[in-house]
Amino acid sequence: MSNRIPIPAAMKRSILVESGHRCAIPTCRFPTVEIAHITPYSETQEHTPSNLIALCPNCHTRFDSGQIDRKSILLYKKKLIFISDRYSKFELNLLDVLRLNGKACVYGTIIVKNLFDDKLISNAHTIATFDYSDGTKEINEFVAILTDEGRKFLNSWTDVNDGNLMY
Repeated sequence: MSNRIPIPAAMKRSILVESGHRCAIPTCRFPTVEIAHITPYSETQEHTPSNLIALCPNCHTRFDSGQIDRKSILLYKKKLIFISDRYSKFELNLLDVLRLNGKACVYGTIIVKNLFDDKLISNAHTIATFDYSDGTKEINEFVAILTDEGRKFLNSWTDVNDGNLMY
């Protein structure tokens, strides 16, 4: 008898939504899925979103048998960021520019909201603001730079062979 606790429903739902209720392997995307532990539960004794991935029964079996290695599964987990449209193409291009140039001028904060929310970029300098009639201000133009978190994110996505982003 196993003392393994079930994956909480909210966490399971989050993992399913992350993959669009499909297998996380881009060339598969089969709609019937199971929740798999990237590092086995027997080693971690816990359920964490970063260690869970949605896989179809076939890919899950192939992963468990070693036909699909853990490094590949980790890359598929990371690619879900792009499949789920977490970051817009503009945000991804901005990250690439920041990786290469260190800074970039951005017009408006709303178009990079997710990068701010995830603390991947910060405002190094406000160039222009808009003043509303109620006295509040909105940043219209600013200089974006990478945060330490942003650098870590990019390092995990940079292809070691050619130095380009893998998206």
